[in-house]
Amino acid sequence: MWIYITLGAVLVVFLILFIMYVNAKNKLRSIRLKINTAEDSIESLLLEKKDKLMDICSFLKKKKVEVSLDDITLLDEKTLNNFEFNEELSKYDQPISEIINFNKDIEFKENELNAFDALETINIDLLASQKYYNDNTIKYNKLISTFPASIIAKSKHYKIKGTYTSKKEEIFEILKK
Repeated sequence: MWIYITLGAVLVVFLILFIMYVNAKNKLRSIRLKINTAEDSIESLLLEKKDKLMDICSFLKKKKVEVSLDDITLLDEKTLNNFEFNEELSKYDQPISEIINFNKDIEFKENELNAFDALETINIDLLASQKYYNDNTIKYNKLISTFPASIIAKSKHYKIKGTYTSKKEEIFEILKK
């Protein structure tokens, strides 16, 4: 009689562990899919941002307006990961914003103003995609650090992923210290 009770208890424990394993595997798969989708979106938006910045830099040069950064055409997105590419493209945001806001004597055509608006829209979409990526990456990093997902992560060689930082977050971290 005790044998049946023991076997039943062992079976229940194995069943619970199997359910936990399958649940963790499904969560990992779902979160990795969300992260991959966000990465694809970010990559696409970064390429779109580079194209728009190239357009803006070209018409600013025609208007003889100095853009205080290196030539954007030298950026090679194939040698940079998304984090580095984002960092490099972000260097143009401040100077272009200053050109728009502080050079009132420059007259821009409608298509040039549309390019500035399109760049702003791309930046907003990029921030949204980065937030979505960060939110899911934080969940992923926590998940691969806990049992039983940690076993799956080790067997599949999953690593902790980095997140995007915004200037607002960096300022907040500095103020916290």
